Order: sequence, then structure tokens, then C-alpha cells
Amino acid sequence: MLLRNAWYIAAWADEIGGEQPLARRICNEPIVLFRDSTGRAAALADRCCHRAAPLHMGTVVKEGIQCGYHGLVIDGYGRCVRIPGQRLIPEAQLYRSRKRPVGVGLDGRPGESRHGNHRRLSLP
Repeated sequence: MLLRNAWYIAAWADEIGGEQPLARRICNEPIVLFRDSTGRAAALADRCCHRAAPLHMGTVVKEGIQCGYHGLVIDGYGRCVRIPGQRLIPEAQLYRSRKRPVGVGLDGRPGESRHGNHRRLSLP
């Protein structure tokens, strides 16, 4: 039995970075790890808010992670920040991303790096 409200090592700090996101499974939940353009590590549920495509199959871009299916860009907090072919993001999409975040950030808080590994709070 795994404790869901506990700290788990998700990855070594040097495993997270570059253009390819890192897929992990913690407490039987698919998670994707990546660093944004500022170097801040992020952890999201490994699914796009649009069609639930696995985000680890996408690419890390300046604003966050870009879904490989339709190209939506999700930031490290789980908010949709760019939709291809649209100048504005519909209010419903912004609300949906905040209310039912793709981001687990695993609780919305930034991760910690200690002793060369990256730790995240597990899914609530």
C-alpha cells in the first residue's frame, strides 16, 4: 500500500531538463516532469486537458510543455497558456485549467531539490 499524502523521490535533479519531458508513475498515477525556461522544475498529471493525450510525448517549450497532439501549451502550474491558431484563450479554458488543473504541481507548490534528487508531494 502506498501513502498518497507523502514525499516521494520523482527523479534525480539532472534527469529533468532539456526539450524532452520525463515520464514517471508515482502511486500508480502517470506524472510528467520538466523544467520551464527559468529552470523551475514542474510535475503535472501526464495528460493534456484537451484530449487527454500523454504530455510526455510532447516537447518542452519556453512557456511550459507543448502537447504533441494538438499543440496546446501548459505551464508548470497546469494552466493552458497557448492554443495554436488562437490569439486568446477562452475564459472557459482558463477556468477549467484552474478549477480542474492538469497540473498536479503535485499540489501546486514548487518542487524541491535536495541532495541531488527532486522531491514532490504526491497526489492528494
